[in-house]
Amino acid sequence: MKKFGYVSVEHYVPFMQEFAEELEKGNIIATKCKTCGTEYFPPREECGNCYSTDMEKIKIEPEGTLVTYTIIHVPPESHANMAPYIVAVGEFNNGLRTMAHLVGVTSMDDLKVGRKIKIVVQKLENDRIVYKFVPA
Repeated sequence: MKKFGYVSVEHYVPFMQEFAEELEKGNIIATKCKTCGTEYFPPREECGNCYSTDMEKIKIEPEGTLVTYTIIHVPPESHANMAPYIVAVGEFNNGLRTMAHLVGVTSMDDLKVGRKIKIVVQKLENDRIVYKFVPA
């Protein structure tokens, strides 16, 4: 069963299914290359730095810091019903960064770079899930 993301992709690897199942349990899983030590979130099967496939799963804390954001007023057609919405980059305590929707913002004061955010899981229809940021 394909669980992660808004849309299906033709090449959906079992690895992403495992990532989605861990997210459902509340576990934020990244990967770390055993050869060079580079870490990735979302997790990857291959290191983009040294191309090793010797990767290990590591659990990271969901809390992080807002690095930057943008407000999308003219979205792609697939997200037209969501506009305006915020896309943000967050940094975890170990230095990993990822991009996600930032929800739960009630005022522009909530959009201060440097504020604490955390990843939460949102369930979608058809038993699918995504992760998003919320103010911590």
